[in-house]
Amino acid sequence: MSGFGMFGAIVSKAFKDADTDKSGFIDEKECEVVLNKYSKDLNIDKVTPEEVTKYFSQLDKDANNKIDEKEFGKLIQMMIKNKRK
Repeated sequence: MSGFGMFGAIVSKAFKDADTDKSGFIDEKECEVVLNKYSKDLNIDKVTPEEVTKYFSQLDKDANNKIDEKEFGKLIQMMIKNKRK
């Protein structure tokens, strides 16, 4: 998430924290846990499993139930954008 300053650094740290097996991907459950852990730092509300599924399905194009760091950043941006509506 280079080019996003402090936000990118937080996203990167959160992703690495969730990617415990260092595969370069996280699944929905890992995503939910880390989003709730970093919600204050990322300026998002706590998430429900249903919300994570909603955003995940929009980004997980190959339906393998995994997203990479770039997609994770997009997921958070989508959440922030929807929060402002």
